[in-house]
Amino acid sequence: MVFGISVAALPELFPDALADPHNEPLQWMVRALATTQTQAAQLWFAPRPEAPHWPGRLPLAAPIAIPYQMPFDTVADMEHILLHERWTQPVSRLFYLCAALPDDELPPPRGDLEYPARQRARVHGNIASWLERLGAPLLRDAEGTLFEASNQSQRSWLEQQYVNAPVNPSDRYVLCTPGSAAYRLGADQSGYENLYLTGDWIRTAVSAGCLEAATMAGVQAARAIDPAVPKALGDWLPEPAPQVRSGGNDHALVYRDGDLVGQPPIAIPRLDLFVFVLRADERALQRLCAAQLELGGPTTYRPLGPFVMLYASSMTNEARPFGRCDELDIGFWIPLIASGDEHVVMYSPYVWVDNSLALASGRELFGFPKQLGTLSFAPSEGRFAVSTSVLPRRGGDVELRPLIEVRTNGAPRAAASLGSWGELAAAGARLAARLIGRHPSAMQHWMTQMVTRPSLPMMFLKQLPGASNERRAVYRALIEASIDVAPGPYSLTPLDGPVEVTLYEYESHRIARTLGLLRRAHHAGISQLRPEAQARLRFGAVVQPGIEVWRDV
Repeated sequence: MVFGISVAALPELFPDALADPHNEPLQWMVRALATTQTQAAQLWFAPRPEAPHWPGRLPLAAPIAIPYQMPFDTVADMEHILLHERWTQPVSRLFYLCAALPDDELPPPRGDLEYPARQRARVHGNIASWLERLGAPLLRDAEGTLFEASNQSQRSWLEQQYVNAPVNPSDRYVLCTPGSAAYRLGADQSGYENLYLTGDWIRTAVSAGCLEAATMAGVQAARAIDPAVPKALGDWLPEPAPQVRSGGNDHALVYRDGDLVGQPPIAIPRLDLFVFVLRADERALQRLCAAQLELGGPTTYRPLGPFVMLYASSMTNEARPFGRCDELDIGFWIPLIASGDEHVVMYSPYVWVDNSLALASGRELFGFPKQLGTLSFAPSEGRFAVSTSVLPRRGGDVELRPLIEVRTNGAPRAAASLGSWGELAAAGARLAARLIGRHPSAMQHWMTQMVTRPSLPMMFLKQLPGASNERRAVYRALIEASIDVAPGPYSLTPLDGPVEVTLYEYESHRIARTLGLLRRAHHAGISQLRPEAQARLRFGAVVQPGIEVWRDV
């Protein structure tokens, strides 16, 4: 089955899909893609002997005007169509007008029979307004105004013209709002076998409401059904990364009593995130990539720039099928560039959490290197800290010791709510101006990716050690999973300096050395660092299912 009408019709035609707890990507797409009514008119003008050029025309070299002023921003001179129409009276000009028609009320249930008439009346009013004020200035050789509402014969003429105010959900036009492209799904991503999507609202190389996107979407749906179909001309989207599947029959995961491990997608309706950017030696970051990620797969990874990100977060997870769970995280992110399509991923070599559910879900599902710790998340006091089990010296006892402490300059100031991802990205770009000045190509590359797709692509090394006395992995793979930013509201708050970061070094934990962090001071295993930039972000997100981009076989 191919679903090829407007996405706005999905809630009515496929309500079960929007209530399916296993298909949140489809539900996010329906929520994120804004749609609008449209309006259209076809206007035939009779010749006037006293005005031979009535009512004027668009230039022959430019017979379509777009964008023009609302209420009709698209105007087409269709005089050539008149040759194929049969009129019993003279007709000299034909114009087509169309535009969006912003909703003036919520679309009512289908029983409201007056709703179509109300919308049609709106379009008639818009046509009269456009003809009186805007039509003549657009047309070459126009003579006088095109319409006078006080003229009874002209009002009668207007009533006879073709006017369309479509009210069916299947007729609604999909808007290109900032950040919404990230939620578009491909033709084969409906979440259901044998159901394919197509239309200018799915993810294509254009991802916009137009004929070209609709054509690409049709070809994409055909390719999903028959891979022998060639790609559409101009379709630069990379092929989706194939998942590596094991041989033999698939085996369902056995849940044991007490196993609290949810399955993705995992919703994060509340995420309060503090980020501190620290300078690092790029050579040390490259060594870490080689040791932990370049294990034989086709993709290589290199640091985005000479910096890492220390973060502290408080969040609420909706771990299906069990319920909600609050979680505190403190860890490090390294922005990396993956070879091939050169997309940016975030690799996390260190993470500490405050509860066992977050620990088990992160490690077992994706390969997060999560460890338990005693975490402090106190924005009002300007303090974030983690203590965890460490081995202070080789051959000694494991002890609970302080590992990371961040001190900010008091409580962050109140954040202004931002209505769209585009606004948040713009605010982030302004905040990152200091970094862009020092690492221009790296930061601009990353910001471009973030603007075009509001998500945080994560990279993990997922491995399972064997039970023998050999230090070998019985399973080892690289996993990519996207943390997609949910539709607003968002907030971003720059943090006033100075900020002090303290790292404690032990035999088992040498963070500053491993990451090549540039330290302001170092004495007796204690390193002092000062971030280059810091900010607080608040938004919602969804952790999408991961894919194996490489498996060691």
